[in-house]
Amino acid sequence: MQATKVLSREQILADDMILHSYADLMLGQLPQIIDEFYDRMLSQSEFKHFFSSEQQIKQLKALHQSYWTDFWSLDFDEAYQEKRKNIGLVHARIGLPLKFYFEGMVLFGHLFREVFRTLKLKDFDLLEAFHMRIEQEIAIIVDSYNQRKEAVLEEENLQLAAPLSQIWDDILFLPLVGILHKKRLKEVIKQALHKVSEVSAKVFILDIKGLHHLQLDEAKGLLQLLKAVQLMGCKPLVSGISPIMAQTLLELDIQLKKINAQSSMKEALSKAYAFKNLKLVNLQELAI
Repeated sequence: MQATKVLSREQILADDMILHSYADLMLGQLPQIIDEFYDRMLSQSEFKHFFSSEQQIKQLKALHQSYWTDFWSLDFDEAYQEKRKNIGLVHARIGLPLKFYFEGMVLFGHLFREVFRTLKLKDFDLLEAFHMRIEQEIAIIVDSYNQRKEAVLEEENLQLAAPLSQIWDDILFLPLVGILHKKRLKEVIKQALHKVSEVSAKVFILDIKGLHHLQLDEAKGLLQLLKAVQLMGCKPLVSGISPIMAQTLLELDIQLKKINAQSSMKEALSKAYAFKNLKLVNLQELAI
């Protein structure tokens, strides 16, 4: 999609006047245009899958009646643009594919231009104003849609930032994988401390084997987490420390014994179960 041309305030006002001058004529044709739009769109199985009931179609027709009435009648001011942004938010919230909006705008544009030809409207200023306003509408709605989708994705990523699991009544396990950037670290600490408090955990296992690297700032943050966990009456254990990570911790003058570092996840689990007077047993041994 090409970049939308930024219009001056004077050009926007001029386009408003042109579109308003044709409002009565276009609104008189609107019911017919909307009926034709849905006849064509409902011939597509994908569209019909989302909007199958007569009640839905009736509601959508009313919404499009309002949409295009505003298009021809209202000024392109901040209030108008906010209404268009809300359309993008709604489309994103209900999960309507953006392609339906694009296809719909293309089809409506085609149907209005057919009306222009039928009515023998050859006003170049009308065609230009109509085209530019359609571009502005699409830009606003698509931008709003994408922002909403990105916000949802970011929220989902944050929820996955700290994949905590409760492996026993009061034993928590947190394996960190990937990159531990500042924002994720903050979310990890927040979620971990909340969970420790929520389940009154007695043992907290932090496995960092899956981290790509561990910078000084991130190491400091994890150490603060372990200290906070300890202050809450929970025993912290750490596993998966690579040689490079160990060097980073040494730069912070941290002795591995102080943070209950374990050689492997299995060792950490064994320590946790031992602390609870439990024991890891090989199922094959039980079968003998």
